[in-house]
Amino acid sequence: MPVRKRNEELEIKNVILFSSIERSTTVCAQFVGGFTREWSFKLPEAFKEALDIKTTVRQINKVQHSVVTQGTSYSFKKGDVIYDSILAYTFEWGEALKLTKFMIQIDDAAPDSFQIVN
Repeated sequence: MPVRKRNEELEIKNVILFSSIERSTTVCAQFVGGFTREWSFKLPEAFKEALDIKTTVRQINKVQHSVVTQGTSYSFKKGDVIYDSILAYTFEWGEALKLTKFMIQIDDAAPDSFQIVN
């Protein structure tokens, strides 16, 4: 079998394997009042997608339920800003700076993904 054909087959198998990995019902962050509860830096719920947290329909005892699940693909974006205080998200920029000790800004980012190794 030609090498190219073999590599394409491996790629297809890897995509099928990784897309079939089941999402976990254990999530890395709990959101209370719209923000992460236990983290030092407070992320608003808008970052759920970046943390690969979403509601998934699961069948339990033949009944469908909506369940919060965690995936494996984190995807913060360049320009995302995370503050250490919930207050920083609710005030205008000048006032928010006075209420914030630390902030993180993402300077460069690439979505987390699986590397296909041949």
